[in-house]
Amino acid sequence: MAFTLATRNSFLVLPVALALPPGWEVVALVIVIQALVELFGMIACLWLVPRLFPDR
Repeated sequence: MAFTLATRNSFLVLPVALALPPGWEVVALVIVIQALVELFGMIACLWLVPRLFPDR
């Protein structure tokens, strides 16, 4: 449950962002940065959750 609340799949909207008209290239960059932030957040959760809840 802790891991499902920590991330979303932002790569699902990446094709939509890439289909936007010229001038909207920043949107794709923002989505990739968001995905990287979520990845590092999941790494932090993998390290933190077992330490917070050792009995479960």
